[in-house]
Amino acid sequence: MEYTSARAVTVYLPTHSEDICIPETEQSWDKISSALSRLTLFCNGGACQHPEVLIPALRPLVEAINSAMKSERTRLSGAAIEFVSELATGLENGFEPLLYIFLPTLLSLCARTNKIVVKRSSACILVIVERTLLLAILPHLMQAVKEKSASLRVIACEAILTCLNCFNPPDLQKEARAKDVEALIKVTSRDAIAEVRKLGREIFEAYQLLLPNRVERCVVLLATTADTH
Repeated sequence: MEYTSARAVTVYLPTHSEDICIPETEQSWDKISSALSRLTLFCNGGACQHPEVLIPALRPLVEAINSAMKSERTRLSGAAIEFVSELATGLENGFEPLLYIFLPTLLSLCARTNKIVVKRSSACILVIVERTLLLAILPHLMQAVKEKSASLRVIACEAILTCLNCFNPPDLQKEARAKDVEALIKVTSRDAIAEVRKLGREIFEAYQLLLPNRVERCVVLLATTADTH
């Protein structure tokens, strides 16, 4: 079914999203999951063409969607993550108001021990990076590289590398962004996890292409770091 008008979005969402907000129990979680799956089809059917009505209509649901993503039930969590991924795909840069709501939850899930949840969350973060091209994601990823969880640090580095490869180069070449990337390269160069150090080297290679005039400065920074450790 297609939802190609703003009115269709306004009418459909309130009447088909009530089950998302019910408390999760053994008896109710499947109903919540089904409601999320319906909303995913709703967004895929054209609802994302009307962000001016879709995003305000979703705001009463965001707490419940975050709660579903955090669920220990992988089917329910998966349905919620898939919904967020579909939102990012359909809204593209219009996803920004929801970025600050859903990205912290996705990053926290990347620190879980459940490999299925980690894989789904990581994939959703990459979809957000590639489809929205929002610079606002970078500070969240930079902070995640400093967290204790090794899996979170790896995923954050992978996402940052994707940012460097697909974002608009002039945006990344601004002084503040360049300094953020240089600080990241410094942090990853001394990480205890080999995969993080490897990704740090790949980030440095991308940095060399984006900012060739700053490479010498970055090399000096890295040398200074090595001398003090």
